[in-house]
Amino acid sequence: RGVSIYDIETGMAVHEIEQETPWGVQTMDWHPTQELLTCSYAQNVIGIWDTRNYELIDTIHTVSNNVRSVQWSPDGTHLVIGGWGIYTSVIEYPSKRLVSRFTSSGKERLAKWMPDGQSLVCEGENNTTLVLVDSNTGEAIGNPISPNIGNIWYFEPHPTKPWMAICGPTGNTVIWDIENSIALREFNDRSSYVGRVNWHPAKDLLIATG
Repeated sequence: RGVSIYDIETGMAVHEIEQETPWGVQTMDWHPTQELLTCSYAQNVIGIWDTRNYELIDTIHTVSNNVRSVQWSPDGTHLVIGGWGIYTSVIEYPSKRLVSRFTSSGKERLAKWMPDGQSLVCEGENNTTLVLVDSNTGEAIGNPISPNIGNIWYFEPHPTKPWMAICGPTGNTVIWDIENSIALREFNDRSSYVGRVNWHPAKDLLIATG
């Protein structure tokens, strides 16, 4: 339940970060420009590790119980944190200043940065919609995204285009055009569900896994 870091060339684990709680690591994110790794734990704790020497250099305690998502902003100056509580929080780092805190209604409270570094996408009502949120104010932007695939299990903004990949328990993955509020494409991989999607950083290719 800790974290293993692998060398891609050799396939060997170069280091293992021990878990800090009995419930293990929930989610992780690399800092975009520094040798830092965030690990969120089932309790309301986030650890920040220096991967040059694998030392725990900082911890953040949140109001969200069971932190389920933590992600650095594209410029590495802020973190968005979501969990099994009623709040999603944006904090400045390393000052740990609270920038905004807002309620979210999704079960998992997943939250991700949009490529502009100013807005977020979060789970919406009953896990069937997504909501764009201003990261500085916590206010909703525009209308909810409604892909009509039932419960949303995961979502991933495109790194450069105003698209969102959204997947769920029906086996369908929808590519949503945010600017025009329409579904561009819908794929079905013939499995019972799709649990994760991820964009290629430079090409219009999408990984979907169930």
